Amino acid sequence: MVGLAQLLAGSPVVAAEIRISGRVLLPGAPGAAVARARVELDSAADGYDSARRWLAGAAAAAPLAATHPEADGTFALLAPQPGWYRLTVRADGYLPLRYPLSPLVEDRELPAARLQPATRSTIEARGEGGEPLLGVLLGVWTPLGDLSGARWDVAQRCGRTGADGRLTLARGPDEELWAISIDPRYAGQMARLGDPSARLLLRQPRPIVLEARDPEGKPVAGALLRRGSDQPIAVAGDDGRVELAVDEAALAATSSAMTVESPAGDLWTEVTAKQLRRGPIRITLAPLPAVAG
Repeated sequence: MVGLAQLLAGSPVVAAEIRISGRVLLPGAPGAAVARARVELDSAADGYDSARRWLAGAAAAAPLAATHPEADGTFALLAPQPGWYRLTVRADGYLPLRYPLSPLVEDRELPAARLQPATRSTIEARGEGGEPLLGVLLGVWTPLGDLSGARWDVAQRCGRTGADGRLTLARGPDEELWAISIDPRYAGQMARLGDPSARLLLRQPRPIVLEARDPEGKPVAGALLRRGSDQPIAVAGDDGRVELAVDEAALAATSSAMTVESPAGDLWTEVTAKQLRRGPIRITLAPLPAVAG
């Protein structure tokens, strides 16, 4: 999808701005608090350069467009052109929400975004010897998964642990969550996220080498791995190879896929949990289909 969005965005016949409007609702909050909420428009998935910077620990790129609601919650902003986007609404003390705009081809009036009050839960990553682990990429997973279709859903929550091995994230009332490692050194290891904290004991399992090749059999230097088609996980070296330490139990419990894309976004493929269980694996990236019209 990333490559398709890039192809469409690069077309000279689709350069008109598109208006997106809606309303933010914060139950029980005064108008001043509503006006401090932030509405941000980004690409449906971070582009290659942004994903690579994020994996390196750099600050996230600025959104394509951003605004604050009026005191009554109404907002409007402009997408630069038709394409694949996501809209995110954030407010201090509330769960962030996102809305998929995939694709966005005309002006849209969105349903109201009703934010829920949030509490904070802390994930503590520890090594096999009990030591705190710095810089581990963690997130949360819900058994419900992502909601399908065009609707408001809870935005992705992830980040890296600090020197104390801890990462604190927002959670909703009565939300059932699991802490999950999306770090290539400890990929897929999970623990139920209690309230207010959980300890994730991470072990370094058998590494699996994944090798990305183009249709001519040449290594795809810098190929980007994502969890699903969104969350960046790792970047391959000049030889097209990347090493993942994937937990066997986690692989046995999931059928979810990773995706792999070339730096230019013109080659792409999917990697299933079944393939990873067999590792090491060589995968061939295929050209994305051209956009009609």
